[in-house]
Amino acid sequence: LPTLAAAHEDEVLAVWSGLGYYSRARNLHAAARAVAAHHDGRFPAERVAIEQLPGVGRSTAAAIAALAFGQRCAILDGNVKRTLCRFHGIDGWPGSSAVEKKLWELAEAHLPEERLVDYSQAIMDFGATLCTRSDPSCVLCPLQVDCVALQEGRVEQLPESKPGKPLPERRTMMLVLRDLEGRVL
Repeated sequence: LPTLAAAHEDEVLAVWSGLGYYSRARNLHAAARAVAAHHDGRFPAERVAIEQLPGVGRSTAAAIAALAFGQRCAILDGNVKRTLCRFHGIDGWPGSSAVEKKLWELAEAHLPEERLVDYSQAIMDFGATLCTRSDPSCVLCPLQVDCVALQEGRVEQLPESKPGKPLPERRTMMLVLRDLEGRVL
């Protein structure tokens, strides 16, 4: 961490070269500097403090706090969102504020009292391997009896896709000029 924090951004980007997503390299570098400057070089263990680091959102902060520090934090990555939407039959696009709020509540309600690290890793893996975006393995799913989407035949419809932007409306006015004999000019 101290070496990364002390490095010049060009050095970090050179090492990152070929990996793409250069904003991630910049955020990683900025986060290392923030840890060095504000946390005495020690990575913070609390979700709220982790979330304040550049490039770290609520779910990533929760994942770090849960998996690295054993904190009781819900994770809501794409795999978990999909799993919860299907299991609970949640309508709407998961990226909308109302649906995301509901998903956070459900994610927190599902947190077990024990083996939190195992649960956190398992629910992410579950969405990545069984409750996949396309062609989910419902026949192998240990939750199939209680899965609302499966019971209602809506597995392929949930979670709902991001609504498309409405096409812009265009209006055109035309004037047709004709001569006295009716020919278009």
